[in-house]
Amino acid sequence: MDVSRTALALLFLASPVWAEGASEDPWFASGRAAVERARERAPEEGTAKNAILFVGDGMGISTITAARIFEGQQRGESGEENQLSFEALSNAVRTATLKTRPEETLIVVTTDHSHPFTISGYPTRGNDILGKVIGNDQDGKPSEALAKDQLGLVYTTLGYQNGPGYIQEAAIPFAYDTHGGEDVTIHADGPGAALFDGVQEQHFICHAMVEALGWNRTE
Repeated sequence: MDVSRTALALLFLASPVWAEGASEDPWFASGRAAVERARERAPEEGTAKNAILFVGDGMGISTITAARIFEGQQRGESGEENQLSFEALSNAVRTATLKTRPEETLIVVTTDHSHPFTISGYPTRGNDILGKVIGNDQDGKPSEALAKDQLGLVYTTLGYQNGPGYIQEAAIPFAYDTHGGEDVTIHADGPGAALFDGVQEQHFICHAMVEALGWNRTE
C-alpha cells in the first residue's frame, strides 16, 4: 500500500471555452442543471475572482483510514492516532486561505475517487490491520477466538471488492484493484461555496466553479 501519495493543487486563471456542441452532451446538461438547483438553495453571494481546486489522488475515507492504521502499526502503535504524509494537504489549504482574500477566492478541496477497500466486521481496538478479525465478547472485551463469517470461515480485517488481494482477501480476483464507487467528500470556502452541498456527481464540480466565477456560458 502506498502511503506516500501527495495532493495536487490546480489554479484556474482563465475562463473556459466549451467545446463545440458541449451543451448538447447529457453529462454537460446534467451538471448545469444540478448547479441551477443548487443556486436556488444557496444564499446570494458575490462573484469569485479566483478559484483554487485541491485534488487528492484516491483519498477515499476507507483508504485513508486503513493506510493510517497500517502505517502506525508498522511503528508498533495502534495506528488510529497516526497521521499520513498526504494528510498535510490541510496545511496547503490553510496556506491558500492565508495568501488569498476570502471575499475574492473560492477554494475547493476534494479527491478524484475512492478504492474498493474496506474494513470488515467489528475488529477489537488494536487488532492487526493486516491480520484476521478478533472481535469483542458481550462484555466488550477482546474475544479469545477469531471471528467467523456465516460459512464458518475466518476473515481478514481489510478486504478488497476486487484486485489481487495482496495479503488480504479479494471478492473478485483481478490483476489489479480498480477505483471504487463510494462517495468522497468535497469542501468549499469563499464566494460560491454554498453551491457545494448535498450529494453530487463529479462533473458538477466544474460547473459549480464556473458558476461561482461568473463564467456560466454554454457556448
